[in-house]
Order: sequence, then C-alpha cells, then structure tokens
Amino acid sequence: MKAIVLTFDRYRVFTDHMIFTYQRLWPDNPFVFCVPYNDAYPQALKDKYKEKIELIKAPAPIKETMKTLLADISDEEWIWWCMNDRYLVRIKAGKVNDIYNFVLTINDPAIVSISPARVKGSCAADRFFIKGSKLVTPDGQNLLESIFSKSDKLPELWNHHFIRAGVLRKVFESFPARPFSAKEMDYFPKKKLIGERMFVSEQNLVIFGESTSRGEITANCAVSLKKYGFKIPEDFKVCSAYHLKGDMPFNFLCFSFNINIPWVWRLRVVSFLLRLYRLK
Repeated sequence: MKAIVLTFDRYRVFTDHMIFTYQRLWPDNPFVFCVPYNDAYPQALKDKYKEKIELIKAPAPIKETMKTLLADISDEEWIWWCMNDRYLVRIKAGKVNDIYNFVLTINDPAIVSISPARVKGSCAADRFFIKGSKLVTPDGQNLLESIFSKSDKLPELWNHHFIRAGVLRKVFESFPARPFSAKEMDYFPKKKLIGERMFVSEQNLVIFGESTSRGEITANCAVSLKKYGFKIPEDFKVCSAYHLKGDMPFNFLCFSFNINIPWVWRLRVVSFLLRLYRLK
C-alpha cells in the first residue's frame, strides 16, 4: 500500500525521522512511503530505505505537491495518509496490521476512512459515534462509525490513517489556488460527500508525536531525534511545547493500567530532558 507523505525539502529531517519510527516500531508495516522532493534528489533517503520509499519530483506549493503525489492513484484506492509532522511513539502493530488486512477486503465504496487512532477530546469521543453502527474485523476488533458520516465534514484529517485517495484529492482540490502555508490548512473547510462513511478503532492503537509547533521543534520531537541519533537542524529552534496524540494503557504481567500524569509534571519532565539534551 502506498503511504502518501506531505512534506517539503526543508522538513526532510522530520520525514526521515517519521519513516524511521515506522521502521523501528512497526518493522513489518506494509507501506511504500511516497515522498516528494522539490530540488536535489535525496539520494541519502533512497539509500537508507531502499524499496520502502518512492521519491517523487514535485512542485513546492502544497496543492501542486498533493496533485503530483496522487496523480497515478485511482479515487477508489486505499492509501495510508501520513503528514511528515507526525511520528510514531507507540503502536500495537499486530492489531493495526489486522485492520490493514481488513481494509483490503472492504467492497463498500461508501466506506472511505478507517483510523486506528482514537484521540481523547477529538471527534473520536463517544458522543461522535453512531450508536450501534460498527464494523468487526476477523480478529474481533470493533471499528465504530463516526457521526460525521452523516454530514459533509471530514474531521481529524491530519492524523495518520487509512483513506481512499479520491477523498483526499477532493479536499486538496477545494483549497485556494494561491500558495498557502501548512498552518493555514487547519482553517480551510475539509468536506466529503454526505453518506461517505468513516470508522475509528474502538480502542486507541497508536500514539503519535507532533514534530513541530509554530515552526519550532517540539520538546518531545527533540528528545526522539536525539534518542534515534538524528541531528537537530541548525536552522530550527527547540521549544518547550509537548505534543503527543493519544494514550494507551501499559501492560505489566497480567495487568493493564493507564498512567495519567498531570500536565505540570509532564512539562517538568520535558524541561529536565531538554536540559540533559543541551548538556550533551
């Protein structure tokens, strides 16, 4: 399956880091990452990921980049949509593999989006599901239908998930013809056809980290870059923002439990980690 990566040359380190976390935490992922480049061919990425990456020459404006990435993909085809501003932190890879295998069997063209990420405080909260409407994978996982299936809205577009290429194409075709920044896309309407159905895993299976905040590297991404041996680009600053999307229980022996750490303590931990990082 093709994984469509929206990125550009200046953010190459984040693209590299994102793909690396997939290879590290989900080594049997079924994707070929389709990565655009604007100027010089990124040979180092090709050498590093070989058959797991397809590099595609594309114009720099976001709308033109997406048009190029989706040019040879039919509207009905399922893709994995992955912005470069997210990376894997934790994943229940076996369960997400099961969802992938299930997605390949879906014949209903009205089903257009399947997400393994159920993020608290988002449209994946209980009140945003249609009561009693769900899909069940062969291994018994419940996929709950979003209430947005009945509207023309397409929420939560930026998290990595399975989506039909035609839906993504329509969204970007609806964006303004002028060049725009990635941040502006948060405020553009993102519509689908009424009746196109979207499903979210009943249990969250993935935790994503955000790489940047307001053009600066997040504290969590800086720590992850350091952990995996990446260099912080000299033209980026590291800020104190700490952005993780989703949570999952920890398993110990036969017990499963959540650890809810107050934000003030999370910030103290981040500050401590950043001090360690700067001392090295």
